[in-house]
Amino acid sequence: MYLGREEGQRAVKQLLASYLFYTSPQETYKQVAESLGVHERTLYKWLSGHTRVPIGIIRLLELMVAQKSV
Repeated sequence: MYLGREEGQRAVKQLLASYLFYTSPQETYKQVAESLGVHERTLYKWLSGHTRVPIGIIRLLELMVAQKSV
């Protein structure tokens, strides 16, 4: 199951910003992509809206943000 391109793009941007807010400044998109089990290019495609985002990735990012914010 996938989110629409615009909806997924907004969700990934928001969750990624939240996640990076709670991590060390040295954390990179490459490290986040590795945590999600995807290639860095895939993350950039989601951020650009070029590729639809699987709902499972959104849920995983939500969990990662929740874990970091505690």
